[in-house]
Amino acid sequence: VLFLIAGLLAMFIRLELMQPGRNYMSSAVYNDIMSLHGTLMIFVGVATIVGAFGNYVVPIMIGAEDMAYPRLNALSYWFLPPVVILLAASALANGFDTGWTGYPPLAETTRMGEIFYNLAFFTVGFSSILGAINLITTIITLRAPGLTWGRLPIFVWSILGTAILSFLFTQFIALAMLMNLADRVGGFGFFDVAKGGNPLLYQHVFWFYSHPAVYVMILPAFGITLEVITHFSRKPLFEQKWAVMGMMGVVALSAVVWAHHMF
Repeated sequence: VLFLIAGLLAMFIRLELMQPGRNYMSSAVYNDIMSLHGTLMIFVGVATIVGAFGNYVVPIMIGAEDMAYPRLNALSYWFLPPVVILLAASALANGFDTGWTGYPPLAETTRMGEIFYNLAFFTVGFSSILGAINLITTIITLRAPGLTWGRLPIFVWSILGTAILSFLFTQFIALAMLMNLADRVGGFGFFDVAKGGNPLLYQHVFWFYSHPAVYVMILPAFGITLEVITHFSRKPLFEQKWAVMGMMGVVALSAVVWAHHMF
């Protein structure tokens, strides 16, 4: 449903851009639609590929009866309906026009819908962290006897890499959203120049997650592609070790950068 809504919003954007000038909507409405479309696409990409495919396919591929923490799995799932409600509330509260990135200082002076955007992003981030913990634990501890690391399917490797990235980096986007909320609701000055803050600080914290987020969404897609191609060609994956090394190399490099900045 979310993917359908995001796709329809994209069609509205394309309809407006078919001809020069302003045609069907005001600039404010266009910015609201663009912002909600981008946010929904990010949420759908993370929740659908990692959450749905990971939770359903990974236990089957590794021979596990269920995820390592079924209740934690359910909790991470039930965090998602409030995200939909919050995004719907943002539209009812005159929307938000900061794009999916939500940069201050605009994010601290724009309409009330920005608050719901911050809360929705924080909630889906928390769900992503819980799901990542569950996937990592499941893959490491619940593999069937004889399923060594060298025999692990490439899709499972891609989900493992994605889960590690989500676990390490999603906390930063949650921090950025909380700092933005603290500025707007609590009167703090993290990003307010008049109070001694720095708007660029938001970008540093935000992109500490959002650059690895590219790999969070592309690694499972790579895994799915390789699994489908090898299955229908009826041939084993050529040089699977190198494919795994490439995926986990991205994870390792991101982790090194994370450790460098943290310590």
